This record gives sequence, structure tokens and C-alpha cells, in this order.
Amino acid sequence: MNFREQKYFPADENLVYTLLYESNILLQIEITKALCYKKVTVKEELNKFLSLIDFNNPNISTSAANSLRNIQIENEELKSYLESYLLYKIYSDLPPHTLGELLVSTAILFPHILSGISPELLNSERIPTKYLYDAAGLNYEELTYLNLLIDEFNSERS
Repeated sequence: MNFREQKYFPADENLVYTLLYESNILLQIEITKALCYKKVTVKEELNKFLSLIDFNNPNISTSAANSLRNIQIENEELKSYLESYLLYKIYSDLPPHTLGELLVSTAILFPHILSGISPELLNSERIPTKYLYDAAGLNYEELTYLNLLIDEFNSERS
């Protein structure tokens, strides 16, 4: 929790491994929330973090998808890789809340992506409505997002 509060994570792979594979689920969740503050300079490091989105525990995968919005990547090649990965991952079979958090993180990191996402996915039951509102509300000035909010308001979903 201190690492998360300080928005800092040491560059120590042994520490990452030790904490992440600790048997205490609360510690695993906290490490997932803080790991986004570790400086990412190469694709392998980014992939280690992204692999948490597929973690078998939905609390960890949801936390990873949520904390992704705080990741700091300066390398343009890595940013491009992350953008492609997120666009691919949004269509994968993830738990609903993980998918929702991933959508919001994607909207924060790459606002233009939502306009390229299939309307069928956005109107499906796979993503809880709360996350659609959160993602669209972050970028309401974009016509695609505004239309999403209007369509969702007019839909039969609660």
C-alpha cells in the first residue's frame, strides 16, 4: 500500500515475484495496484504487468486492468505496443468487471480507441453499464462517446 500511495515501485524483480506470488490475496491485490508505478522500459517488463490481466483470480485481474490507467511509458514503441494489446484484449474473454476496467483504462490512455471498437461489443452484456458510462464520460466531447452515452441512456438495459 505504501508503494501505491507513494506512486513508486522499486526496480527489483525478486521483490515483484516474491510479493505477487505470496499466498495472501490482499497482498497480491496491493502489489497489482502498485506495480503500475514501476518504470517500464522494455516490452518484457510491460508483458509481465499485462499478464496480470489474465490472472486466474478476478480480483487481481480487475485490479491490474484498473491500475493500468496509471502506467507511465515514455517509449513510443512501447506505447504503440500497449495500444495494440489493449485493442486486442478488449475483444478477449475476460470477466465482466476486468473487461470494464480495461475499457476505462484504455479510454484514459488512448481516448481515440473507443471510436474503433465494435458497437456490438459496446452494446453487449459483456461490459457492465457503469464502465461504459465511465469510459464515455471521460471523453464526452467526442461524438462517438456522446452517441454511446445517448444510446446507452435510450437502451432497454437498466
